[in-house]
Amino acid sequence: MKKTLMNVKVTIVTNDKNESAGRKVMNGAMSMSRDAKEMQFVEAAPRRPRQRGTKIVDGQLLSMTQNDRGQFRIHTKAIDPRDIPNFAFVLYCEATDAMNKILYK
Repeated sequence: MKKTLMNVKVTIVTNDKNESAGRKVMNGAMSMSRDAKEMQFVEAAPRRPRQRGTKIVDGQLLSMTQNDRGQFRIHTKAIDPRDIPNFAFVLYCEATDAMNKILYK
């Protein structure tokens, strides 16, 4: 798209010729000529969204994820341990259930 605004030629180069009207944010680079008579914006190539860890277990007290390299992570949830009777034992049981789920798929 080319337009002239206040005696400055503005060129916008997008990746999508059929640009949707609802799009508001565009990533890219803007450059201006030395005499400030022309400006050009070139949209950056779209990036694939970063793949997050796949959730394997989502229990009452903890969740377990696996990343793309095959590594596992256990995350405890923000729960007040005083609200759960036998908190340590329940947490231990959930952790062993999660490990058994991995080992004996």
